[in-house]
Amino acid sequence: MPIPCSPEIWELSRFSAVDFSNPPSSTSQAVSSPVSIAILQEAINFAREQGAKQLITTSPLGVERLLRAAGFRAHRAGPPMTIDGYSMFACLIDI
Repeated sequence: MPIPCSPEIWELSRFSAVDFSNPPSSTSQAVSSPVSIAILQEAINFAREQGAKQLITTSPLGVERLLRAAGFRAHRAGPPMTIDGYSMFACLIDI
């Protein structure tokens, strides 16, 4: 798949959220925490208001399942790749 180039596809990079009042006991809990999900939903809402139809990001492969479990419509933009020993993928999140 060629690199997307459209005003309707926004890059979501360096996304991170931490709830210091309730620290996660694992990486998967950090990604799927209520704070992370709420901030991602607000980013999606803002992008939608500006005319975006999708977000694209790179993430560890396990995030794909967590996004779907949280109710987001996420799918692969290409096959997973191993980078520095980690399985990563380009992820499109439908708005």
